[in-house]
Amino acid sequence: SMTDSLRPFLIKAASFCAYQERSIGEVSEKLSEWGLDQNHIDDVVAELIAQKYLNEARFVASFVRGKFRHNHWGRIKIRHELKNKGIANDLIMKGFVEIDDQEYETTLREILDKKARTLKADQPQIRKQKLVKYAQSKGFEVDLIWQIVFSYQ
Repeated sequence: SMTDSLRPFLIKAASFCAYQERSIGEVSEKLSEWGLDQNHIDDVVAELIAQKYLNEARFVASFVRGKFRHNHWGRIKIRHELKNKGIANDLIMKGFVEIDDQEYETTLREILDKKARTLKADQPQIRKQKLVKYAQSKGFEVDLIWQIVFSYQ
């Protein structure tokens, strides 16, 4: 039931989605920038979902994988960014199955080791605080960070 006047927007939005996984929020924002009102945005989005261009669960899985593997973000930062994109909490939780706990801890150790090598020779306590602050800025959980940092000499 797509009206002909909306077809160009559908085609443009479909290619926007085909390029990389998008959230419904991102696509809605783009359609709004292109001058569509909310009713028409809803129509186009519904059609994109029907045609499998848009799938929030697929978007979340891909986002979680990418931000963890390539950007080395922790769960806190990933959750925050997904919330900002209007993603529901249960979808975010489901998306976290993309992160293996062992790999998560190994990645955190690696970024801490790498950071530790760049720090000036401060007192051990100050070094540890700097490492914790850094890993927190990447979105890792503070208790997990301390567990690892505490084992450093």
